[in-house]
Amino acid sequence: MLIHTFRKLKPLTPVVFLLTALAMWSGLVVRGDVPAGVEHPAPFYELIFPLFEHFPVLSSLAALLLVMMQAMLLNQVLSGKGLLDRYSFLTALFYLLVMSSHATLTNMHPVVFSNFFLILALHKTWLVYEEKDVTREVYNVGLLVAVAAMFFYPAMIFFLVLIVSLFLFQVMSLRNLLAAFIGCLTPIGFALIWYYLTDQLGPRMEEFPFV
Repeated sequence: MLIHTFRKLKPLTPVVFLLTALAMWSGLVVRGDVPAGVEHPAPFYELIFPLFEHFPVLSSLAALLLVMMQAMLLNQVLSGKGLLDRYSFLTALFYLLVMSSHATLTNMHPVVFSNFFLILALHKTWLVYEEKDVTREVYNVGLLVAVAAMFFYPAMIFFLVLIVSLFLFQVMSLRNLLAAFIGCLTPIGFALIWYYLTDQLGPRMEEFPFV
């Protein structure tokens, strides 16, 4: 039933999508679970976590809104690049199902924030293939991946996707490679400078989960 409804975009498809999301999240929102703490939170998530810790219901509603926005954005990115039927809404449905499959993700979790920037990075990666001068877009992708990693460290693995894309799109050069690394290091560099100026660099390096 859902597959048939979302295979082709119809006037009622967004309404069904909203009702599906509410049906899957309603119990969790009403229950008002406190957002799960992360053992070694990335800097950006650590900064915003106190905003949601004391408002669990609003936290779940905000997470649901973000997931729905991301689902529609990812659907638009893929359909806009011809990877699926431009009138299909299946990608949005599948993304919603995946992000609703675990109770931890149905609240403010670093992945919920990180995915937004990774979807934008995916969109910018396709622009690398389409643009003649790709240096700016390569920098933007590296920057977006690094921002995603500042919410959820494992998101940095997507930097390898950018490097592989440069090879596949046959635009690999020293200039583009440097642009990717500079874009990636920009937010990380600002965070390191902030920690250094506030005498937190040493403890932060000791707490870093991959050291």
